[in-house]
Amino acid sequence: MKTFLKVLGWIFIFIALVGGTQVMVRNHFAWPTVAAEAFWFILAWLCFWGSKRNKNNTN
Repeated sequence: MKTFLKVLGWIFIFIALVGGTQVMVRNHFAWPTVAAEAFWFILAWLCFWGSKRNKNNTN
């Protein structure tokens, strides 16, 4: 589960950096796109926090 959360976190960061920046530039940095960008980074942070918190190393 720990590895799964780390991989999921990196996928969310990839989505935020590659897809999010393109949409933000296209929409002239409107606040909904900035909020969507923050959403992906919060999801990534939660995944990394969950993998760190998970003490079970069964992977």
